[in-house]
Amino acid sequence: YFLPYPSGCEVPRLIISQSLLPPSNRLIRRPPPYLDGFAIEKTGPYFENHIRFPKRTNTEFVKVIDRHTVQMRVWERGSGETLACGTGACATAVACVLNGLTEEEVTVKLLGGELRIRWDREENTVYMTGPAVTVFEGTVELEL
Repeated sequence: YFLPYPSGCEVPRLIISQSLLPPSNRLIRRPPPYLDGFAIEKTGPYFENHIRFPKRTNTEFVKVIDRHTVQMRVWERGSGETLACGTGACATAVACVLNGLTEEEVTVKLLGGELRIRWDREENTVYMTGPAVTVFEGTVELEL
């Protein structure tokens, strides 16, 4: 699909949305040339609730740094911006390879840290390596 950025975005451009691993994920292939300071709080909801995605969508905003490294910010439906998304990072890596932007093994830099993603084309398997850390602990009382 070709969807325009929402009005009020600093850099109006066209983007390409590609259906990747789960049907809810979309990769934004041509975001502004920067992701730090990118108005994800405006752009994320625009795509999450776009008419093309009646069940809403997760969106990955990706900047290719070099053939071995990409930067990614994540907007998850119903949650907003998150620190990381393993499924989105894997989908991003495969999409970047398929579009000739990176090698089959890449580092994905996220707000929550870095993930190493490798796509084995022969096995058609994606491998993800990275830290698992607790980002929240809490207690919830449920009324039954």
